[in-house]
Amino acid sequence: MVAVTTVYDLLRRRCGLSQTEAAAFHRVRVDTIKSWCAGRNNAAPGALDELRTLYRHIERAAREAVAQIESGRISIPIELRVARDDAEAQSWGWPCIGAQTAVLGLLVAQSRAAVTLTQGGAMIVNPVAIEQMSRAG
Repeated sequence: MVAVTTVYDLLRRRCGLSQTEAAAFHRVRVDTIKSWCAGRNNAAPGALDELRTLYRHIERAAREAVAQIESGRISIPIELRVARDDAEAQSWGWPCIGAQTAVLGLLVAQSRAAVTLTQGGAMIVNPVAIEQMSRAG
């Protein structure tokens, strides 16, 4: 495993983004991301802010999904739907599969509910679904 070398690299990994996905997320070249990760150049302050914002969304989505599960409003066992590709993840409000699976990982880590992963399951954890669940509760 490659060691984390910069704050940017740490945040990128916590958000579940590969270097290629990070380049698309920030709308920069992959070489720029590699340079930020290696510490050859400082990451743009705006890029760090974007990652911090994304991570807050990831944490919130996981926290609110766990609250819905624990409230008993969602039947158990739970099927969590994993996006088939980045385009599907983006249609759910995430920049890529990596960010969506970061949410699912936190959800599974924080809940004792029986969970299975599928590409056709019932529960899609995304910002819109979380907002709808919050209003329904």
